[in-house]
Amino acid sequence: MVKDLNRRGMRFIDMQTKSDDARSAAWWNQVANGAVVNPPPADLFPKFARMMGVTERRVAEMAAQEWYGVTPKDGISPRVLRLADALDSLSDDDAAMVERLIRRMRKGPVKKPKNQS
Repeated sequence: MVKDLNRRGMRFIDMQTKSDDARSAAWWNQVANGAVVNPPPADLFPKFARMMGVTERRVAEMAAQEWYGVTPKDGISPRVLRLADALDSLSDDDAAMVERLIRRMRKGPVKKPKNQS
């Protein structure tokens, strides 16, 4: 996620300031480049969540994966996890429009989930 934010134009100094100086720009840089750094304490997760535009739960999941190698066993892809918070924040109408757009852009036939008609 940190590398992704950086690729989209958020500098490490921006990460530092937008997380209320919870961690230094150098720390964010090291995280992005896979260097060994100490994991952040859970009390910083709200600041990280605001900076990243995700939920505190998502920050906790990312920390568990990054520092402890714990990954969800539900098979949800990293792409879906990145988009989950943004999708959940949409109105029902906007979410329906995004779903239609995704289905339209998707290659091949659209398969409906088994629990839908």
